[in-house]
Amino acid sequence: MELPKFTDEEKKKLIKSGLEHIIIHWASNEDLAKEPKIFVAGEGCYIYDINGKKYLDSFSSLITTILGHHRPEIKEAILEQIKYLEFFPNYHDTFNIPIIKLAEKIAEITPGNLEVCFYICSGSEANETAIKMARQYYWQTGESQRYKVIARRNSYHGTTIAASAYTGFPSLWEYLEPTIPGRLFAPPTRCYECELG
Repeated sequence: MELPKFTDEEKKKLIKSGLEHIIIHWASNEDLAKEPKIFVAGEGCYIYDINGKKYLDSFSSLITTILGHHRPEIKEAILEQIKYLEFFPNYHDTFNIPIIKLAEKIAEITPGNLEVCFYICSGSEANETAIKMARQYYWQTGESQRYKVIARRNSYHGTTIAASAYTGFPSLWEYLEPTIPGRLFAPPTRCYECELG
């Protein structure tokens, strides 16, 4: 893969502009002072920074590229869809053809009676929505006292207010206190990190 080329001056300008205009999730000033990485390309399971250094994308860009980077068939599918409709939400009383087809496919391949989809855009929103749906269910069934949610310590659930509150690292939510009531934490799955030994 041919990578884009940047002069030292262009790199400095990009870093300066990024630091001046972007707030990075969970970043500290100490981390950013070390000169942040700027990624410019990806192929398969690898990503490349502005200096051409290759990295294994072991977290699939926050699980958004689980099929890998720079996949020609995905690019073609996107270009084909963009010819007709870039995006339109399924909100209130609307659908679009791709979300109907995807919902059919998901219903076909999932086990049991999992036959409906609720579309959202991120894992944070998925966790937030799961909490809302569970609370709404118990409210509607007359059991509003059932509102507690258990999360694991040393877990990560996202950046929204509820997803952050249920993240098992206090440093990611203690500044949000007081936060959502009914939040409980269980030991992590790796018992060498928990009080159970």
